[in-house]
Amino acid sequence: MDWINNSRLHTLFSALDDALGEESSSVSLVVVGGAAMMLGGWVERTTQDIDVIAISEQHGSTEILQSAAQFPEGIQLLLRK
Repeated sequence: MDWINNSRLHTLFSALDDALGEESSSVSLVVVGGAAMMLGGWVERTTQDIDVIAISEQHGSTEILQSAAQFPEGIQLLLRK
């Protein structure tokens, strides 16, 4: 597996956003680990993977987290690429 740097990480999330199309405005991914630290600007290093553990959906003033095991099949396929 190739190492993922900050530039590649942003490229991958842009590609996911493009693939999701209009759905992307309603989907927020919960990312943890090295990728999350890179996105937050806390570290400048590489990582081997992107740990997506949940989808966050906003319903009024309530935020609901859906576990990765329950992701819609289309999103699961995109995240595996």
